[in-house]
Amino acid sequence: MSKRQSQHLIILIIAALGLCSFYFLFVLEGDDTDFFGRAIEKRRNFLADYADIDSFLMAYETNSFSYSIENTLNESIKYLPEHLVYSGSRIQRELTSAQPESSAQKAERIYEFVRTKRTHTVPLYSNNYLHHPPHFFSVYGSGFCDDAAWNTVALAGEFGFPARTRWLNMEHVIAEIFYDNKWRVFDPDLWGVFRTSENEIGDYAYLETLSLSGGVPKINDVVRAGKGIKIRTKSKPLPKEHREPFLSFFPKERQLFFPNAFFLSTDGLYLEKHFANPKEFLQHYSSTANFVREVVLDAKQLDSGQFSIEDYFPIVAAFIQVEKGSHANVKAYATSSFLNSGQWINASEISSEKLQHDYLDLSAAINNFERIPSFTLNISDLEALLRSNEQLKLITVHMYASANFNPNEQAEKLLSSRGLKLLHH
Repeated sequence: MSKRQSQHLIILIIAALGLCSFYFLFVLEGDDTDFFGRAIEKRRNFLADYADIDSFLMAYETNSFSYSIENTLNESIKYLPEHLVYSGSRIQRELTSAQPESSAQKAERIYEFVRTKRTHTVPLYSNNYLHHPPHFFSVYGSGFCDDAAWNTVALAGEFGFPARTRWLNMEHVIAEIFYDNKWRVFDPDLWGVFRTSENEIGDYAYLETLSLSGGVPKINDVVRAGKGIKIRTKSKPLPKEHREPFLSFFPKERQLFFPNAFFLSTDGLYLEKHFANPKEFLQHYSSTANFVREVVLDAKQLDSGQFSIEDYFPIVAAFIQVEKGSHANVKAYATSSFLNSGQWINASEISSEKLQHDYLDLSAAINNFERIPSFTLNISDLEALLRSNEQLKLITVHMYASANFNPNEQAEKLLSSRGLKLLHH
């Protein structure tokens, strides 16, 4: 490249950077009200179409939950509940055999763990949170082939195996674990494993041979179209604060675990494509349910009239329970590790003869239609509401993998040692 060509290239790069800066500084910033306005409208539509708010509030008021955990102390608690949900150390324990194992036995144990602890369904989000075992098995418990494959690769790596995903023409994703001098194919989502005549797990060449000979009809088309194969060895890391599941409690807080889902956030990519109606949408996620954080608010907890609540488990809706006929201009906005709602949003009022209380609905502030869910909710202008109500209850709704939730006797004892009381309802 000549000196003149180099100069021209530099000028073009500078010009391109200038255009990008102009776009972000003026086009996006100047348009941010419209941009966030459209996002908020999508959230409101999502909640109206897919969430039965009245049914949820009635279930809440009639105590229609399966378990509750109460903080019996007058202090805040942040606790990693290893025997309730899947922390990294609990997964390690369950995958560690008391007896010596061969590499093949260990790899198959990992595969069986992923296969049996998740269900195949449309992922609620298309992001990397679903590709990390503690988050996936504690919060979601369901997803597509890439989610199953990445979790297999992650767990194999924890036990010292080289592991990778193989993307077959963007039609399907499988995991491969290397041991005994071969990359062995494991597919906990769809196909399972393919054993050779020696009863070993086959490699991709063996799978290809089976397919091309017509021996495995259900995978023929995908494998034969496999010219677009991509091999990937790493998923993007999670933010540090989301790598291990924890439960947070304010003083005297209760957390109520429902057996089913009333709300489910989604980035919206799959709704119309996969689901005919809201009932089908909610039923599809049988392994995911909602739990509620019930926090009694008083003036001591407020900071200049504001209150903030953060959680490991995504927030999907939020309400303030108030006395009948109570009115206030409360606002909220939500944030994730990468995203916030962009502006404060006014609460809407809910009043019904079927309900014992009125409620302020803050759910439109939450990232119900974005790629990254909300983990923090901020609420402002609470002083006037506290003056006109003897007691305020903040109710935040979260998702958790109910199929992997394990409130057994050991969990009950460990929670009790931390000042937390587990009750079965």
